[in-house]
Amino acid sequence: YEFCNNFEDFSVNKLHLNNNNVLFSKNRFNVSNSSAYFNEGSFLEFGDTSIFQINNISISLWIKPENLDPMVLLGKSNYDDATGEQFQMSINWPNMGFNFNIKKDGICESGIWERAFVSTDIDTKNWQMLTADFDGKYI
Repeated sequence: YEFCNNFEDFSVNKLHLNNNNVLFSKNRFNVSNSSAYFNEGSFLEFGDTSIFQINNISISLWIKPENLDPMVLLGKSNYDDATGEQFQMSINWPNMGFNFNIKKDGICESGIWERAFVSTDIDTKNWQMLTADFDGKYI
């Protein structure tokens, strides 16, 4: 997603995002309308797709949080009732710096999460990149 004043997926997948009170902001290079600003209760979503029935995944995000309240940065589940949960990238959830959770074998049912925690100070003044990788066996 380029976040160039819209939430369209420019890849061949065309998984355009539905905007729920997310605003555009400046990115880490100070370019206007090129990053997403989330306030309390805002989120982006798209419908379920077989593309995310995964056995391995790599995710990278640039973040600059305003505070260190626990927050989900990216996840796959049904927003209303958490069904279909499969992976989640978050900070300070539960009070552990940065973490990435995934359910093995791409299952989207209640079950046991595989978790990786990185106890680190998260900077609220500068942009930082968070990356998680799951190869099907190890995070």
